[in-house]
Amino acid sequence: EQELHAKLAGGVIADFDDDGLDEDLAAADVELADQFVQLALHIGIHANSGELVVNPTEFLCSTKFDVEFMGRAAHAGLEPNAGSNALAAACMATTAMLGIARHRDGMTRINIGQLNGGSGRNVIPGHARLQGETRGASPALNDYMFGQVQQIVEGAAMMQGASYLIRKQGEAIGIENSP
Repeated sequence: EQELHAKLAGGVIADFDDDGLDEDLAAADVELADQFVQLALHIGIHANSGELVVNPTEFLCSTKFDVEFMGRAAHAGLEPNAGSNALAAACMATTAMLGIARHRDGMTRINIGQLNGGSGRNVIPGHARLQGETRGASPALNDYMFGQVQQIVEGAAMMQGASYLIRKQGEAIGIENSP
């Protein structure tokens, strides 16, 4: 125990800013040259208020993504046949994504958190955007989920005569903590 204590001796810098080292800390001219360990914490998982979890488990790999559907706007009453409904493609994709079969090899998740589109009640929507994330207990399981998303988006766009663009906005790997 004394040996472990000696290894862990030193200063601690706590930074709760998602964008990295915050300006106040940088302005304080703190020397980081001797930093050899950086700890990343996810506060609040499986913990009650006031508790600190030092060995969290069951973090899932994840992929955050945005999907843009580009259709063709048209007047819904005068010439609906001239339109390609991007919002309908996004809705179809959302419904299908939520129905992706979960994998037998481990935990998998998907969520669509935002869906926006259209410009008016009498206009075939020429544009729609959704934001979502996949999760999996391993990189392979997360890749399975995101691969399904890609196929679904392509199919939904095709059904509505729209094009699409998928942008990964972030990824996280699951890790096992070392003792």
